[in-house]
Amino acid sequence: GMWWLPRRAGFDVRTWRAPCKCKHGHDAHDPQTRRCRAPGCGCGAFASDYACINCECGQEAHETVFETTAERDAVGRPTGERF
Repeated sequence: GMWWLPRRAGFDVRTWRAPCKCKHGHDAHDPQTRRCRAPGCGCGAFASDYACINCECGQEAHETVFETTAERDAVGRPTGERF
């Protein structure tokens, strides 16, 4: 993982872009096809240039899920301080 980023002086999470192996940020890739939109880049699909700090897999091996407190409570998952 890139665990050191938030610890760097001047790091701004609002301007950071997840890097692809083609060296372009995630925002240069189409969210549907994952192909790089940067002119002249032959990247066929976003492939993270970093690994998860917990499992050492790339970003592609993970899924982001947004749950409300009510949704978590309904299935018995911890919330608040217990989370």
